[in-house]
Parts: sequence; structure tokens; C-alpha cells
Amino acid sequence: MFISTYDEVTSTQKIELRNYFDKSNSPDKDSRQKTSVSYTPTTSNQSRFFIGNGYGDGLGKLNLYKGLIDDVRIYSRVISDDEIDTIYNLSDSEPPIPGGGLAFPTSGSCSGGLTWNKAEDDQTGQSELLYKVVKNSANRISNAESALLNDQLGHNWTANIDCYNAGNINAGDWATVLVKDNGGNTISYGTIQR
Repeated sequence: MFISTYDEVTSTQKIELRNYFDKSNSPDKDSRQKTSVSYTPTTSNQSRFFIGNGYGDGLGKLNLYKGLIDDVRIYSRVISDDEIDTIYNLSDSEPPIPGGGLAFPTSGSCSGGLTWNKAEDDQTGQSELLYKVVKNSANRISNAESALLNDQLGHNWTANIDCYNAGNINAGDWATVLVKDNGGNTISYGTIQR
């Protein structure tokens, strides 16, 4: 996250690059790292405003940003660090990462049921993730959207589970597990046939 501020009243200027790491993909990194750099903003109201390119070095050299830019926000005031963190946390757009292991085991504590490994998410705690088991007599449940549309089971969203008594899933039926985070992002574990 790139943050640039200039407080005209106090003449305070700041530019920051904040890396919000996905904890489930980079567990060894802190969730936030800040790098601050000072800069001299152009305060002329005759200046052009560029996002992604411009003559930002003051020497007339054209600077082009290489990469993707999304969720650009411009405020009429300097927002606080807490507000920046809140904006990031409300922008949870990534679904959980399914834990895999989708199976119909023949032994163990969930013998004859459907089991899976719990998912992980960068914003929602593992115990708060919601799971929904779905089935269809044909393989029409390969992703979260088709699974929700074609579900023939009617299992409710349930937190903190990794086993489902599969008495309603017959031989030849297709099943999957959906996982949803607090941001409403949903993903499928894939399909398995009983």
C-alpha cells in the first residue's frame, strides 16, 4: 500500500510504502512493515496530478510505474495510521486458502463421513472460518458459485469443522466443501465423488 500525505497547515509531508503480507502465504513475515521516505510535494495549484506516471523526479525525466494499481483513494485531509489499517482490513478481497485433504475415510473418528483439512485466511482467524458441505448427483459443483447454485444437500454454514457425517451423500454423488471468511469471500475445496 502506497500512502502519500501532505498537511498544508503544519507543512508536514510523508510518503510510505506499507507491505501487508498475507500471513497464510508468508507466515514468517510480520503482517505490516513500513518504509518511510521523505519527499517535497509540489504545492502549486497549476501542477498536473499523475497516478502511475509523471515527471516526479524534478529533472523532467518521465517516470512510469510498472505493475497494477487498484483502489485509489484521495482524501481532503490527512488520515491517521489507525484509519489506514482499518481501510486495509475492510478491503479483504482474498478468499481463504483451502487446506486440502478432501476425502471419504473408511476409518478414524469421521469414518464414512466427508473430511478435509481446515483452511487458512489472511484476515479471518481459523476458528471463525465458515464451512458448508454441498453435493450434487452430477459434477455441477466445481467452484463456489456453481456449488451454491446446484447444491442438493442444504447443509448450513458452520464454523470450525473438518468432518461431516455423509449419510445424505450417496455412492456416485459429487461433494465439495466451501469455506468462507468474514469478508464473505468463498472458495471451493474442489470436488470428490463418493
